[in-house]
Amino acid sequence: MNQQIRLIIVDDEPLVRERFKYGFALQENGYVIAGEAEDGEEALQLCEQLQTDIVITDIVMPRMDGLELTRRLKEKHPAIKVIILSNYQEFEFARKAVALGALGYMLKVTSGNEELLSLLAQARKEIEEERSRMMEQISVRQLLHKQLPVLRKQFVLDVLNHTYAGEQELFKQLADLKLHLPSGGLSAAALHIDDYSGLRQTYPARDVALFKYVLIRIAEELSFPYCKCNILAWNDRELLLLLHWNEDSVQQDGQYERFVQTVFAKLTGAVSQYLPFTFSLGISCMKPRSSGQSASMFLQHSLKEALREAELAAKRRFYSGNGSFSIYKPDDRYAAMDKESVQQLNNALEYINGCADQGEIKQEIHDLLISRLEEARFQPEQVTAWLEQAVDHFYLPGQAVHKHISEKLDTVEALHDVGPFLQLLIQSRQTELPLPHPNDPNVHYREVVEKALQYITAHYHMPVSITDICQQVNVTPNYFSMIFKKETGINYTDYLTNFRMMQAKRLLSETSLLVQEVAEKIGIPDYNYFTRLFRRTVGCSPSAYRKEF
Repeated sequence: MNQQIRLIIVDDEPLVRERFKYGFALQENGYVIAGEAEDGEEALQLCEQLQTDIVITDIVMPRMDGLELTRRLKEKHPAIKVIILSNYQEFEFARKAVALGALGYMLKVTSGNEELLSLLAQARKEIEEERSRMMEQISVRQLLHKQLPVLRKQFVLDVLNHTYAGEQELFKQLADLKLHLPSGGLSAAALHIDDYSGLRQTYPARDVALFKYVLIRIAEELSFPYCKCNILAWNDRELLLLLHWNEDSVQQDGQYERFVQTVFAKLTGAVSQYLPFTFSLGISCMKPRSSGQSASMFLQHSLKEALREAELAAKRRFYSGNGSFSIYKPDDRYAAMDKESVQQLNNALEYINGCADQGEIKQEIHDLLISRLEEARFQPEQVTAWLEQAVDHFYLPGQAVHKHISEKLDTVEALHDVGPFLQLLIQSRQTELPLPHPNDPNVHYREVVEKALQYITAHYHMPVSITDICQQVNVTPNYFSMIFKKETGINYTDYLTNFRMMQAKRLLSETSLLVQEVAEKIGIPDYNYFTRLFRRTVGCSPSAYRKEF
């Protein structure tokens, strides 16, 4: 399958949500759980934030039930497919949900893998057909217009660098590039596609390029009060909007913020209906055109300042998160990350690296690092630079894991991405730490421990209990546990688990064995137990690990 379908699970019972995460073969069949919610209201918020294809929802829930959620989704996000979870006594409600636009329903408790995958396959078919129709409708227009934003960018750069022949040449280029000349004023807006790295991982490059084209057409075809909009390709994940205001808008004192909020709201509504991503917008102040001022003089003076302000306003999305809207304010400042601040952050990171429990690691990252960054509001570029230093501190540049973690750093676009990145950094560090090895000539253990390590290396693919080990080395379990921990620094159970997970990671990255076969090869024939243990130890599912490494 060439692309994953993203699901949101909605149920007020945690066990039901857990069942979808671990009880069904979703990932192997091209489905990924993008989020989960306890009620319809929370689910609706998630759909606004995440690119969502399918919502699987219970009917009876607090705050907003599944029927109302279905109705709202069909109203605001008609492209999202809805599958209803139902009990026997709720069939009448389930039928109502289908009448409201739900794709179908399944029994919450008794339905199995086959029933769910059948419904999901039906949803996938509809999603792909709808996307295909949309692509066909605009493919011809895309060919005609795909170069226009790039040419417009070059024109803006020429204006900024004064490299054009004169006023007549300026007017000719404006006409050729279908650019408006503002009669009242000009402002610029930096449009940042949220989670752009995730978008590129989810969709083929051709689709991503097409999404950008659709976004450009949406922005230019929408009707805004008091202004017209042109859009330019600026960089890989960012587009530039030029808003050309008429004379009436300049005379409306104090209304500029309301005007640009209308622009943002209209764009957001259209994008959420047709495209699988959200965006953030940083917008400059309006640059009014003076009476009698020539077009060239006005553009030279206003464009440079408007672009600078738009970029500064767009920086706020680092702390505001996805879907944010910011107007430039002259007094908006960020703190400098000095040496003392860097040292405090490094000390906190070293402390967290010593934590063993994954839940504790996640909580400490939030309490000691994320809260500190949020409170201090350091320059976003300095936060990214500190993360780069952290990667270099934990790993040597030549290591494969250094390359992998550094690539993941490209996905850190906002503060809410920093926590998961640091968790991945620390988990990778902990799972990559060398285990005691019986063949290491530089390390010498007591004979009891040496024999135990050799036995585990030879028999890890079979059931290996502490009783089996003790029979091999002729000591009591209590004595063995004590001496093993003292010699190696890790208890026997953790060593065996980590050793098996190390072998599992090797098999996942170097072979094409099924996950079930990998589990059997390392002595854990229970598939569900293996996946839970792998997730707890490594920090991700076996399928996700294979995909990344």
